Amino acid sequence: MYARDSPDTLPQKFLEQEKPYKKFEQFAEEVTTPKTSGGDKGEVDHLPKVLYLAIAFLLIFSAYNPVQNTVSVLFGQLGEDYLGIFAMVVVNQTYGIASLIVPIVGPKLPPRIVFACSSCCFVAFIYIGKLISSCAAESTSLICQSYFIYTMMMAASILTGFGLGFIWFTGSIYIQACCNENNKGRMFGIFGAIQQSSNLTGAVLALVLLKWFGVSGFFFCQALIGLLAAVLFTRVKNPSEFSQQEKVANQDPVTLRKLMHFMARPKMKGFYPLIMLSSYSFGFLVSNLSKMSANTVSHLPQDEANVKVSYVLVFFGVSELIASLVCGTIFDKSKELAVKIMIGFAFLASILDCLGYNFSWYMMFFPIGFCFGFLDSGMQVLLGALLSSRFTEKYEQFAIFRFVQGLYQAFFFLVCLFLEKISPQLMFVVHFAMAVYAWRAKKGY
Repeated sequence: MYARDSPDTLPQKFLEQEKPYKKFEQFAEEVTTPKTSGGDKGEVDHLPKVLYLAIAFLLIFSAYNPVQNTVSVLFGQLGEDYLGIFAMVVVNQTYGIASLIVPIVGPKLPPRIVFACSSCCFVAFIYIGKLISSCAAESTSLICQSYFIYTMMMAASILTGFGLGFIWFTGSIYIQACCNENNKGRMFGIFGAIQQSSNLTGAVLALVLLKWFGVSGFFFCQALIGLLAAVLFTRVKNPSEFSQQEKVANQDPVTLRKLMHFMARPKMKGFYPLIMLSSYSFGFLVSNLSKMSANTVSHLPQDEANVKVSYVLVFFGVSELIASLVCGTIFDKSKELAVKIMIGFAFLASILDCLGYNFSWYMMFFPIGFCFGFLDSGMQVLLGALLSSRFTEKYEQFAIFRFVQGLYQAFFFLVCLFLEKISPQLMFVVHFAMAVYAWRAKKGY
């Protein structure tokens, strides 16, 4: 009656029962041990997180980018010629300052909270734009007085600058945590391709909304899209690096003094020429691409002219999508070739800008928009992947990059405004000179 528990059968019994326990232990180890981003396995684990984050970024920047790209034209039509440039200068100055604050504060907060709160800052900017757009140039109401308009726009721009600083720094760290040394270009490229598609989707939205709902309806719909993005950000999944709060506690805290020392390092300073070129290209893009293309169709009715400008921005958006994928792929194969291609587009853009302006040819702004798609989207993918590859630090290089970029962009907005009044051709000369400077310093990247 005890045969089944005899010493001869016990080892086989326990051997048979050991297999499920081994499987359970393996499963428990897999789910409790943080996944690394090394190898193909890490890429498979984290790619869905990168895709979800990219889609949320796509939505928020589909709401914000067309407002940013057309604000100087739309506000100019209301009699406030400098309000758009003023807003962008304040946004980028604040963005630079916020980039020094976020590595001190940001790592202590869940990424989804940072993303959602930053999105609300963009929505505030868009909503203030809606209030201003409801004013006619001759309106005498309080909200439409110049001093009140500039005050509201300054407050919204400061909020947006902080939002940009927090969302881009946290996004860069998030993507870095999701990739390894062999797929940095691909992961940054996939994220950049989806996120930078916002210039395409945003331009299409602007084209449709401005045509059917006017300027005020355009701002209102963009604000609703921004709120939807904020909701999606609350569902962002954390990479393992963010889920271990004890890691943050045990790390050496990032301080302002530490960031200042890092900014002065020769290795970091070697990137400044490329960041400078990227910033000037962006400043010129935002302040002049819409305006210069609008000047070529100024003889048309206002609504029709806005639609024509939107066609250029749609083409620009298509090139941003292409640029992110192409640049990320090239980067993984040859970092040096990716750098040369990006600087080459700067040379080409400066020449085409000069031709388009002097001949006032509307069709010329389509290849110009294509070049700026690479200078904006492709350059951001390139810089993000380069910084992630060249430095072992987790936060400092991205904080300094965003800080320097923000200050350069604010400065170059003013430079473009100044040169536009003196001699617009000088803007193209400066752009070409920036490209020469970046080319000569390319060994430092």
